[in-house]
Amino acid sequence: MSAEKCVGDAAIDGIAEGREPTERERRHLDSCDSCRVRLESARRDAGLLAELAASACPRVSSAADPAGADADAAEEIPGYRLLGEIHRGAQGAVMRAVQTATQRAVAVKVLHRGALATARQRQRFERETELLATLRHPNVVTVFDAGRTRSGGFFLAMELLEGSTLDSMLESERARGAFPPARRAALREALERFAALASGVAAIHRRGIIHRDLKPQNIIVDRTGAPHVIDFGVARPEQGDGGAGGGAGDGAGGSAGDSRLLATLEGEFVGTLAYAAPEQVAGDPALVDIRVDVYALGAILHRMLTGRAPIELTGSIAAVVDAIRSAEPAPPSRWNPAIDGELDRVVLQALAKDPAERYESAGALERDVRRHLAGDPVDAMRGGRLYLLRKALARHRAAVIVASLFFVMLLGFGITMAMLYAKANAANLARQDSLTAVLGILQSEDLHRRIDEETATRLLSRIEESLRGNLMEQPADAWAHFRELGLRQLRRGDHTSALRQFETALRMVHSADPGNRRAIADLHHQTGRALWFLRRYDEALREYEASLALERELHGEPSEAVAAGLTHLGATLRELGRLDEAEAAQRRALEMRRRLHGPDDPRYGASLNNLGVLLRERGRHEEAISLFEQALRIARASDAGVEGIGAALHNLGLAQARLGRRDDAVRSLEEAIAIKRRELEDDHPSVVSSQNELARLRGDASTPTEPGAAPPAPTAPARTPPP
Repeated sequence: MSAEKCVGDAAIDGIAEGREPTERERRHLDSCDSCRVRLESARRDAGLLAELAASACPRVSSAADPAGADADAAEEIPGYRLLGEIHRGAQGAVMRAVQTATQRAVAVKVLHRGALATARQRQRFERETELLATLRHPNVVTVFDAGRTRSGGFFLAMELLEGSTLDSMLESERARGAFPPARRAALREALERFAALASGVAAIHRRGIIHRDLKPQNIIVDRTGAPHVIDFGVARPEQGDGGAGGGAGDGAGGSAGDSRLLATLEGEFVGTLAYAAPEQVAGDPALVDIRVDVYALGAILHRMLTGRAPIELTGSIAAVVDAIRSAEPAPPSRWNPAIDGELDRVVLQALAKDPAERYESAGALERDVRRHLAGDPVDAMRGGRLYLLRKALARHRAAVIVASLFFVMLLGFGITMAMLYAKANAANLARQDSLTAVLGILQSEDLHRRIDEETATRLLSRIEESLRGNLMEQPADAWAHFRELGLRQLRRGDHTSALRQFETALRMVHSADPGNRRAIADLHHQTGRALWFLRRYDEALREYEASLALERELHGEPSEAVAAGLTHLGATLRELGRLDEAEAAQRRALEMRRRLHGPDDPRYGASLNNLGVLLRERGRHEEAISLFEQALRIARASDAGVEGIGAALHNLGLAQARLGRRDDAVRSLEEAIAIKRRELEDDHPSVVSSQNELARLRGDASTPTEPGAAPPAPTAPARTPPP
């Protein structure tokens, strides 16, 4: 290994694209194994992308005109004094500058001429830079300003970060022999850095922006070791516009990957292949939501832990795309024996081929990594009692052996609820006063609003362990507690755990009180709800039909119990594609609730909302909007919160988008997110669903922003169940 300074990322980039190396660069490359590996990788990727651009999108130029770039970089920018070039990438030149009004040192990116060739591209650039300018997060580069140069080009002024790309840092560690991280301290440092990175990405998602091009080259690690997300892809071109792909900040230092962004392909795929999710190479922009960034984070974490991409991408471009879509990623422990099975599961869940099997959001992935660091159970491993017991023993050891005392404080009320259980005296849990305390914990809305997600998850896990360890032989006393636990987990979005509780409660009632038809009908209904959320619609339909048959025997028609059953039955038939039957069920429920409760009751409003969802999916958007607006009026009057106002706004926004009313749709979805976040965690499926739709709307090339534009592609139905 040469003692000379390694060849910089920008130089590697240029040589890979065909520039002749200087004599010093040639000498160094001859003597430095690490730099040769980097150059070979850069050339291989450049070749793949050239083949891809030629075969899939010959109309699109893969690089901007160099002469135009030089002119752009040199032109004067009002309010800034340019001091010199930091980096030049496929999208523009990044300059060191001083903002004259504040004398603040900044990085200014001057986009290549032609990067924003159409009115739609310019509108997106302006829209997303406005959003980014309001975002302040320690792990996201701060955007200060954006505008036009004196000659009409576009620029972006950002925080000036001193450091190197994550890509460069990992390669440097490899060259020093300090990679992959095998020592416990090094592994912990890598995971903490990644958790901070995921936190930054989650903050971007909360602004309704999908990054689409996350990769180590687009992450700057500053001198303190903190990561910063850069290059937001705000200059992403439209299909057939002829511009290059790109982002908001190539970043100081650059990398071999900066010029290897994919040109816009058929279906508007933007991203670097090694970090591209399967749906990004599928050619359908309607499939892309914030979970493509979750996949990219999983690929980044895999590389941080192993030094390798999760999938080997070699051969023709067809072979590469096929591998992305079908090859299973290798668990990190294959390359780094310091990694345990739990961390393997976290990484592999982030890299799941099916977006529905990934973490719902970057925040959920971040939380699981932090749980792993803290020694707590991770969501990727939930469901195994032995696993949960092992984690509890590892975390509490002596305390678990002797006894376990759990206190929960009702903040603001000064009431302490406690549940005491001990291994030597498990029978105490069966006492009625203890059961009453458990029910109080589960039913306290104020408690669950005030405690954080991690505390709530640990609380519910502890309660389940206690119930299953001590009450399984007392079904007459315990079934109601499992039901309440399931309802709480269902509300928090833990649908798998909720299903487990409802099925347990149903078995207990059948065993201890088979004549309790009210309880059996209710538990069939709750089991159907959990199955519906898990997309197991055939099974959900059977549960709803069983519940509805019992409710008709118990209550007759009209009754609210039957109306609620018809509502859920209709939603399930809709998911199964049986739309005529679904509409008939929803209309019967609507009419029943009007007769029972009147036209201003929130339950009638909920049925309006549910029928509107069905009509929207049948393409009857004007009718759907009318129903959503009626439902929203009723929900606002009754202050119906997430299940009323939030659901109506979400569905109204989707219908408005389908009719090309983009600004109205954005306002509806933004308000829906704000309403939901008052009661739900940021990564709750309902919040994530609205964030996904907003991100699609802001970034979808087919969103009408010009006369004659096509409406956006259909998206999946909102994951909001009928009330």
